[in-house]
This record gives sequence, C-alpha cells and structure tokens, in this order.
Amino acid sequence: MKKWVCLVAVTSLFCLMMPQSANAQGASENLSEVFPEQYAKAIQGDADAQDFIGFVYEQGFDVERNFQEAVKWYRKAADQGYLDSQIKLAKIYSKGGHGLDKNMEESAKWYRKAAEQGDAFAQNKLGMLYGRGRGVTRDYNESMKWFLKAANQDNTVAMGNIGYMYENGLGVEQDYAEAIKWYRKAADMGDIDAKEKLQELGFE
Repeated sequence: MKKWVCLVAVTSLFCLMMPQSANAQGASENLSEVFPEQYAKAIQGDADAQDFIGFVYEQGFDVERNFQEAVKWYRKAADQGYLDSQIKLAKIYSKGGHGLDKNMEESAKWYRKAAEQGDAFAQNKLGMLYGRGRGVTRDYNESMKWFLKAANQDNTVAMGNIGYMYENGLGVEQDYAEAIKWYRKAADMGDIDAKEKLQELGFE
C-alpha cells in the first residue's frame, strides 16, 4: 500500500509553457522572456503570476533554488484563495530544505485550506495527517471524515485508506466486509494498490 502512505510528487506546471522538443538552452531563453512579465504581474497582486514565480524559485529554473522565496510568493497567492498555491505550500512545508525548515503544522494548515475548498487530493492528505498525528493531533474520526469527502469525489487513494481503517479498526469497529467493499471500489476504478490488497486478502 505504498501509495496510501506517500506524498504525490509535485507535477511540473512549467513544462506546460515549453514546447516538448525545447532543449535546456531554449527553455532558459523562454523563461528569461516570460519571467519579467510574470514578476511584474505578481508584484501587482496577480495570483496566477505569484504562483508561477513561486514555482520558478521552488524548482530553481534559471534562478538559485530557494524554498523561502518560493513560499513567499506561494503565500501571496494562497492568501487570495489560490488553490494550487495552497497545495504547493502544504507540500513544500512537508519536506523543507533549500533554506526552509520542515513544518508539518504549516503543511496541515494549508492542506486544510485546500481541503475546505473541496480539493480531493488535499482532503485525502489531511485525512492521512490526522491518521498519523503529523502536524495535527491524531484523530481517526477526523481522518475518516476527510477520507470520505475525498472518496465521494472518486479519489481511489482515499477509498483505499477507508478500507485500511476498517480492516484495522482505526476509529471504527473492525469490519472486514466493509474494508473489502472499499478496496473493491478503488480496484474497480483501476487502483493498482487496491487490487494488490484484494489479492493479498484472497479476494482476487
């Protein structure tokens, strides 16, 4: 069940700006042209541009990689309710590095803000944090609440997490039938880990 206990890697949005055939030099030149315009917009309060600048600093595209600078710009966008920046803040605080201290309380805070906006990925992540007691007090009831919200949006990882909680009696009465039901829901939607779990339990 590796997927149910691991962070999903950051997806590079910057690549959407580049032709797939662009080489490193071309990408650098493209960024050099785009960055000043985006920076000017970010200064003026454009949340999309602020998110872009934050991402450039997080990834170190043509600038020195600097998580503190990335957080500064992500926060400006996130404070405006920009969902992508809220999730990026949660992720970057969960790992720290490059001038930024790891801070699970801040990570949980930003996952919550994104979760409250209805993002299924963030809802599942917040459920995981409650289940582990990372950045928040361990609370299996809260964990299940957020897993259910994510699962109701067809998030198969959350479905697997619900199955795991029923299988192990975490915050709920242990119920193998209910666990199998949730594992099967995830498996039927193509979740590999759920399929492997069903095989492990002898149901596939």
